[in-house]
Amino acid sequence: MLWGSNPLEVYRMRVSDQPEVTARMSAGGGLEDVFGGAYTLLDKDGRFYTTNTTRIQVYEADGPDGIAAVGTFSLPEPEPGELLRGLGMTYDGVLICASSAGRVLAIDRGTLQAVSELQLGGEVSNAMAIDEEGGIFVVTSEAMYRVQWTGEKLSSDPAEGAWRAEYETGSTDVAGGRLGAGSGSTPSLMTVGEDKLVVITDGQPLMHLVAFWRDAIPDGWQALEGADVQIAAQVPVTFGDPMAATSLSEQSVLVMGDGAVVVNNDYGEHTSGFLPIIDGVAPLGIEKFVWDPEANVLATAWVVDDISCPNGIPTASSATGQMYCVGKRGDTWTVEAIDWETGVPSFHVETGVGSEYNSVYAATEVGPDRAIWTGTMVGSPGVV
Repeated sequence: MLWGSNPLEVYRMRVSDQPEVTARMSAGGGLEDVFGGAYTLLDKDGRFYTTNTTRIQVYEADGPDGIAAVGTFSLPEPEPGELLRGLGMTYDGVLICASSAGRVLAIDRGTLQAVSELQLGGEVSNAMAIDEEGGIFVVTSEAMYRVQWTGEKLSSDPAEGAWRAEYETGSTDVAGGRLGAGSGSTPSLMTVGEDKLVVITDGQPLMHLVAFWRDAIPDGWQALEGADVQIAAQVPVTFGDPMAATSLSEQSVLVMGDGAVVVNNDYGEHTSGFLPIIDGVAPLGIEKFVWDPEANVLATAWVVDDISCPNGIPTASSATGQMYCVGKRGDTWTVEAIDWETGVPSFHVETGVGSEYNSVYAATEVGPDRAIWTGTMVGSPGVV
């Protein structure tokens, strides 16, 4: 079975060639938080967690085709307009959430009570990444943070592994399609040999891919000119245009092995709120970078300048050596496959015309039976 959610409901689906929704339940949040239901997880006990406004709601299966609401966590004393954004879990099973106002909380899954809380500087508009050592990587409109889960509490103490690094956040104006100021990307973890990195795209007019040292800074490391010492590399994203003055991405950087792929979400003159997403504006451009562990640099490996991944989060498969995204060719939405090593397009599948095929920030996922799954504007997933 598959679990899913949107601002209005949670649902379960039977996985097959013809997916079928078998149960629905109101999420209770309405459209007060239009991104409610965007951040979810499923734990080892089969409980499904989703954020909606200032709550984490917990559900589990009720029989083969039912849903039961089994718990709620409410953000303590929320500020006006504060909403829950990121949701994740540590390797020892503690829930971690972040609010739009920069609060990070650790929550016991059994009691659904907060056991620790930290306040970061700036606004959070993305999810987070969590590594096996308890590092919680949160990017705000002001800085990149490693918050450390010690096993008992959240820590911002460098002596316990935490750090804060400023990056180029750019203008406080929020471009069309963006969810907030600063970085548009959820941090992505990257490990190449002994090098452990965390990567984002920044907020400069000509966006850069930025890699931070995830753990301690290597001995002898010299800070890049004008950059925080925690930054290991930063390189402009041009999508193959040497004259590019602007670029922008709202999606998390896609990482596999030593490669990191950025997709183009620069909607140009379509700068009003979420209209370019709803309208399905489809800028062209995909660029892959590779980390060189000997030279400590990121360099472009390939560019595809005639395919668009308009607004969905791409994915990759080590088994097939392909990256996949929801694309758009003319008025027709597609699933695109591109060879990870060469950048040569492998195939595409046309899915349809209209908003019911618009990915609207949804993640592309490889599911059972080698199927490609994605959410759509109307809230239910499709399968190819």
